[in-house]
Amino acid sequence: MSSNVCKHCTHAACLDVCPTGALFRTEFGTVVVQDDVCNGCGYCVAACPFGVIERRSGPAGARDIGIAQKCTLCYDRLGAGLEPACAKACPTDSIQFGDLDELRERADARVRRLRDDGVEGARLYGHDPEDGVSGTGAFFLLLDEPEVYGLPPDPVVTTRDLPHMFNRAGMAGLALLAGAALAFVGGAPVSGTTAERPDAVGRSAAGGRPDAAGPGGQGRAGRRRTHGGETAMVPPAEFTSYYGRQVVKPAPWKGEIPAYMFAGGLAAGSSLLAAGADLTGREALRRSGRLTALGALGFSMVALVHDLGRPERFLNMMRTVKVTSPMSVGTWILALYGPPAGVAAAAEVAGMVLPRSTAAPLRLLAAAGRPAGVIAGVLAPPVAAYTAVLLSDTATPSWHEAYRELPFVFCGSAAAAAGGLAGAIVPAGQAGPARRLAVGAGSAVGDDAGARLELESACRAFERLGAAADLAGARSELRRFAPAAVVSGLTQREVEVLRLVATGRTNRAIAAELFLSEKTVARHLSSIFAKLDVPSRAAATVYAYEHGLV
Repeated sequence: MSSNVCKHCTHAACLDVCPTGALFRTEFGTVVVQDDVCNGCGYCVAACPFGVIERRSGPAGARDIGIAQKCTLCYDRLGAGLEPACAKACPTDSIQFGDLDELRERADARVRRLRDDGVEGARLYGHDPEDGVSGTGAFFLLLDEPEVYGLPPDPVVTTRDLPHMFNRAGMAGLALLAGAALAFVGGAPVSGTTAERPDAVGRSAAGGRPDAAGPGGQGRAGRRRTHGGETAMVPPAEFTSYYGRQVVKPAPWKGEIPAYMFAGGLAAGSSLLAAGADLTGREALRRSGRLTALGALGFSMVALVHDLGRPERFLNMMRTVKVTSPMSVGTWILALYGPPAGVAAAAEVAGMVLPRSTAAPLRLLAAAGRPAGVIAGVLAPPVAAYTAVLLSDTATPSWHEAYRELPFVFCGSAAAAAGGLAGAIVPAGQAGPARRLAVGAGSAVGDDAGARLELESACRAFERLGAAADLAGARSELRRFAPAAVVSGLTQREVEVLRLVATGRTNRAIAAELFLSEKTVARHLSSIFAKLDVPSRAAATVYAYEHGLV
């Protein structure tokens, strides 16, 4: 028999990540959920390395649906001086309650007796104050590997790496901001801002020790021992987990949360484009960016509230600030980002509907558009990057172990989504920065923006995690962004000029697009003709189409 009760960790991840303060530590050292404060986000479910927390189910519309629930170690009984009901009801004293140090001494003696009797696999689980969660308040005597019972072999509090996660998110946000700026000013290619390639780690997919294969593997969990040197009378059993239960519990989030994350990234990238467009005089790109940012932000909030189940639960996250909870940090980032993004979009709508109005409120709104848009652009990188920290700070091994790369993946996705959408709906004459930001292979942005940043970061994560199939797919996609003209010796700037020539731009239009003089454009064209050995713009256009540059 295996008990799936809450372990009441000394350093509890669920307590750290809860954005509302619904989880608290009692005077008895246990961790308890306050139903009236819980917002049903499920973050504690995803952060618990033992998978003991559930979201309450029931009929649709019920007030407490989705709220976290778990063992409280009978907090009400402890307050009345009674022992927990499970310990009271157990007829064999298999479940014992008392002073933790005394219980550890008693359990150590029991393990020694079992090993003396030939039960070599006997061990304690969760009793060590030096383990990854600083010991648990409920520990167990096991007769085999933890994986056999559906327990993680080396549980670690997810917030252990949180400072590093925020550092990586900050680096990714700065890379996104720099990429967006360079997409407008046409600087030299940026390099060296993506995540470094960490050494491969020898941990299993379940987050365990190198020799623990986890469920379905061939590690230590698959061995069967005999007692006292006796010969087994049945073939060795192939243990996978305790009655089929996964060692790592899946995160409880459905489609609303990925939609919330994607839409937030789209809003952030659009605000960056809008701010740059406003400062460089691209009216159509500015209008598209501001309106897209507001629409995407609104959609992301609708998706989040739908996942919570009841709209009023979102307000519970505004009752506290917790730097140990990425969701709490993200809530306040959105609270700072939303108003200026909304004001910028409102100014745009006012200018479209009443372009010649002399009303003082509309004039004031129009004047506030630029500063609000710039503020939204400055706050956009944190909006794009914090969701990567939110995802990394969970007990899902593939997410947690990829915390170095995920912020760059998310920021690259924000740039690619915003740039791609703007490039599709904005007139071609003003969409150059959006295209460069989206693809990340143009001369202004180089290798550190948009789709290229996203794919390169994904490749690093897949390589370090040993996901061979995913790595091959990402590398295949990445090859599509390599400039085909490099084989002919073209510079990145010449590639960009060639792309614009192939779309029918005149020298004057190319000069305006790339912030160059017409004389510089003519010089680039002469170099392109010489390097490609083509006689005319038409032949250069054919080359561009044949090599997939447009």
